[in-house]
Amino acid sequence: MASIEFLTARIAKAEETISKKQNTIEKKQALIGKKIAKLAKMGISFTEETDKYQYRDNSEAFWTMCDIGTLKEDIRRGSKEIEEKQESLEKYQKDLEMELHKKNSRNIQIIIDFLEDWKKQNIEYYQKALPNFVKAYKEYASANRAYCDWQNSREGIEASKEERKARRAEDRDRRESFKMAWGWLSAYTDYKAIYKDGGYEREYFIDMNRLQKDLDQEADRKYDFIIERTKEIVTEITDATALHVHGGQLNGKIIGTTGSAWIETIGAGGYNIQRFHFRTLVKAL
Repeated sequence: MASIEFLTARIAKAEETISKKQNTIEKKQALIGKKIAKLAKMGISFTEETDKYQYRDNSEAFWTMCDIGTLKEDIRRGSKEIEEKQESLEKYQKDLEMELHKKNSRNIQIIIDFLEDWKKQNIEYYQKALPNFVKAYKEYASANRAYCDWQNSREGIEASKEERKARRAEDRDRRESFKMAWGWLSAYTDYKAIYKDGGYEREYFIDMNRLQKDLDQEADRKYDFIIERTKEIVTEITDATALHVHGGQLNGKIIGTTGSAWIETIGAGGYNIQRFHFRTLVKAL
């Protein structure tokens, strides 16, 4: 699902591209007109059927006709590019219309509140996990530097093929293990250099703008999934007042034009779940 911000930017870019290409085509059409007028002054009435090779002995006329041919090919190619860009523009506009409709239809407050709480829990979890991430990253970076130093040292250069292979595999496994354990947080972690005790140190922090943006988009996807899955059962939702949040879970009955459905959210856990997740179950009543 592309965001409204993304689609709006793409539409603006596509419209700008189309406008520039149209202006270029108009300029080249005007230039063709000038070149045809130039040929007319030479006594040559130029049309689509004119054979430029008849004027090979008149180099100025011949190359002017060649220029016209090149300009017409540029116009043909530019027109094709405009058609393709117009198709993309129409798709972006259609997608934007759909996303705006979804946004305007996200009006069941209990689901909105539930997802707002879900976002807050994620933000809190990221912030609490940051010190452990920094510790793990420093340990990983230290081990990685040690491997690079060894690899470029005399000892490393003169080491046996088997030892170099083993060390390389160990470094790869360490990198993959760190990525698996902390990739979810490192994607939102940045740092700034601060002067402390006579030197510079890295101070790590969570990029809240990036994290908030992704959580907002994910919350929209979760909202839309709940509604779309429910509408498969009840068609149009007419009453969602029975929905409630208890113990951090969203549960309850939704009534629609063709039936009723029960919504239940279940917190998801496991060894590879690093932050709060939930599954949404929707079943017909």
